[in-house]
Amino acid sequence: MADAKGTGPLDREKLLYDTAKVVVLGDPGVGKSSLIAAATESFDPNPPPCLPPTRLPPQMENVPLLVTDTSSRSENSASLREVVKDVDVVLLCYAVDMMSSIQRLKDYWLPELRKLETGRPIVLCGCKMDNAPDEYSFEIQRLQLEELLKEFREIETAIECSARTLSFVQEVFHFVLKAVIHPQLPLYDTMNQKLKPRCAQALRRVFLLCDHDRDNRLSEREINAFQIACFNTPLQPDELVSVLETVGEKIPHGVKDNGLTLPGFMFLNALFMERGRFETSWQVLRRFGYTNELTLSDELIQEVSFDISPDQTMELTDRAIVFLTDWFNKLDSGKTGGVKEAKIVSEMEETTPEHIWSGPEWDSVLVANPHAGRVTLEGFLSNWRYSMLIHPKETLKQLLYLGCDSQEVVDLCTTTKRRKLERREQLSRSVLQCLVFGSKGCGKTSLLRGLVGSSAPTAQGLEAGHNYVAVASVTSPQFGERTLVLKEVGPEAASALLKQDGEGGPLEAVDVAAFVFDGNDAKSFAEAQSLMLQVSTTAGDYLPCLFVASKLDQPMAPDLKSDCAACCAELKMREPLPISAQNGEFGSLFRTLVETAVRPGPKDIPETPARKAAKIRRLWMQRLLLAGVAGVVALGVAVYVVPRMRGEGRPDGTDVARARGPGRGGRAR
Repeated sequence: MADAKGTGPLDREKLLYDTAKVVVLGDPGVGKSSLIAAATESFDPNPPPCLPPTRLPPQMENVPLLVTDTSSRSENSASLREVVKDVDVVLLCYAVDMMSSIQRLKDYWLPELRKLETGRPIVLCGCKMDNAPDEYSFEIQRLQLEELLKEFREIETAIECSARTLSFVQEVFHFVLKAVIHPQLPLYDTMNQKLKPRCAQALRRVFLLCDHDRDNRLSEREINAFQIACFNTPLQPDELVSVLETVGEKIPHGVKDNGLTLPGFMFLNALFMERGRFETSWQVLRRFGYTNELTLSDELIQEVSFDISPDQTMELTDRAIVFLTDWFNKLDSGKTGGVKEAKIVSEMEETTPEHIWSGPEWDSVLVANPHAGRVTLEGFLSNWRYSMLIHPKETLKQLLYLGCDSQEVVDLCTTTKRRKLERREQLSRSVLQCLVFGSKGCGKTSLLRGLVGSSAPTAQGLEAGHNYVAVASVTSPQFGERTLVLKEVGPEAASALLKQDGEGGPLEAVDVAAFVFDGNDAKSFAEAQSLMLQVSTTAGDYLPCLFVASKLDQPMAPDLKSDCAACCAELKMREPLPISAQNGEFGSLFRTLVETAVRPGPKDIPETPARKAAKIRRLWMQRLLLAGVAGVVALGVAVYVVPRMRGEGRPDGTDVARARGPGRGGRAR
């Protein structure tokens, strides 16, 4: 494929680097200030101790350099951290006629820079080349530098120059700028001559996006489409033949049916890097949205707005679900209905820098699995839907990493309507959130296990006192298939949630709440009742609420049953829904939760004391308003209508007859 030389500057590079910042470090007397002065084509044999920041005109990709000199009098690590924190590259200098300055690179400068973990590329510059040492000393220096390059992989390149004779000074700053715009470090391991892992991931994704017909090879048409997209020019027929022959000679399986396979595509890119043409690879990577850290740029999803109200959510569209279903089915080639979790992770890591479902947050998520270590399609999609619910921006990027076209990103997600606008109708959202409250040991976790199936971890296998999340699809005859998210809320978590709630608080995002109690424990029911009153009142008396009686392997005790009935009658709620996790009997609980969330019925909003008081206030306000309107109407009748009917005059006291004047044929007095 064509080299990037001669092509115009990339817009993405301009956006990333309006100005490239470089700091010049090194021991006293190595020639730092003279090097900076020489970059402006002047040489001062007695430069000041520290030059002011110097701006060099644009060279590569129309990006200027801002060069900052440093004083060498202090070796304080805190001050070193300060000078390198906002730069793009470090220019580390030594003097070729000072053996001690080379040793200091190894003993002080490079270890200190590594401790700071800035991730900035380093360019080594040997100053005072015009004072080159004898052949013996030169060989020692060469060996020392080779050891440094092996030990400190953050070094991009090493070059020597002379400020006095202006020899190779411009080349020094060319390599400095190249280390910023086309860094070698993230792409290629020169010592082992292979692609870095993140670079390999990025190039695999590029291959997927260019393989439009998904036949695992880039045809001549697809290669030229790639070439035009990245370099604005197609390959000539003889150039294409040459490329395929070069790849075929080295790796025969890299070419298939006059097209490039993935191994061939990877080999070709590695070949460019081996020859030092990193600008070619960077032009490809930036064309497909990659930053210098080889992560996808936020620019790819800038058309999507993530600014939503607390009672709104973001969901995957049918288009995204179809893509994920196809992706999963390719892994489940044997149509077994489940794929090993390790296989899913491995496949995602082929193109994704980080696993989307990792960390403590995901250790608490339960989805449908046929058995330990395997994931069903429903479980796979449930993970994605929940991920979109809690981390929409990161989830969209993950879809792009897997091979979704960034030009279609706006078609991959949708924002739900505000719940306040949907209350008079039914919720249109497909992912519904339910908080599951209850005292310790009342059966909340067992209820969550029931949603995802008996294959979920057993109660003994789950951490006691931990709040879990269960996600699964539920089908309602009325409202079709919806994804139900059950979030367990223990007593401590409930207290914290109620303290922080208010307008725009956590309860704004909830569609329905379930209050679980032990069906054989009156105290457990009393706690559920108290908690329900607090939650409903805090939510503004609009949140649908249900009581769930768990552990009903035997009928509920008569006294407790009577108390439940009296409570529900007073609150105008439906009676508790009975379940038995031990017998696996959940009845229609999950379907009821979905239907209650989508379209709450008259018995789904509790008649709490606060709600009753609000109703009374509204009733009195209506009565007062009606009385006021009636009074105004009566006053109008009295003032305007009655006098006219009686003929007693007008409101201003003028006699009606006089106002009319003399009648026809009469005479005026």
